Amino acid sequence: EPVDKGIEACGATWHEACFGCASCGTPFNGEPFNVGKDGDRRPYCKKCYVIAFAPKCKVCNKPMQKYVLTD
Repeated sequence: EPVDKGIEACGATWHEACFGCASCGTPFNGEPFNVGKDGDRRPYCKKCYVIAFAPKCKVCNKPMQKYVLTD
């Protein structure tokens, strides 16, 4: 049965209730989301995006949300 509200994002069309994080599945419910990198055009919540795509520490391998670029 058709649903009257849909979302176009990440190169696809989604039912509003089906549009959620590609990793954890949490629905966005109108909240902001991030699009994957390096050919991964799926949507991610902030937490899962950081885990999957943020730079990681050379020593502990944990992701960083903020970092400074230096030479």
